[in-house]
Amino acid sequence: MHVTDVLEGNKEFYFRFYETNLTEIHGAELSRKTTREIQPLSLAHAVRGSFSLALTKKAPVTSIAEIGPDNLTTSQIVLRMPLSDDGVRVSNIATVAEYRRSVADARQVMHEIIEAEQKPK
Repeated sequence: MHVTDVLEGNKEFYFRFYETNLTEIHGAELSRKTTREIQPLSLAHAVRGSFSLALTKKAPVTSIAEIGPDNLTTSQIVLRMPLSDDGVRVSNIATVAEYRRSVADARQVMHEIIEAEQKPK
């Protein structure tokens, strides 16, 4: 689970809280960081898009995705729930994510994605 604050005219997001299991999977502690700091970049782009969808709908958003290189993938199930501190504007988003592999396997998938994105093209 993680909780994010909505920043910069709804275009950037700040991780107020980032669960330990997700830190292990992603290989990075994202508490007190923004989505600009997410690696791999493809994940950062997808996360911002998913957050933006929850902002636009002002309703919970779910997604199921297969992530990872061809030789090692995992399913990720995500629920993003917009929250409001004034009853009008979405000020935070609470997210629950589940991976369909062990933490170690999911971490390996993230590692492979990061390595692939860092290779010269």
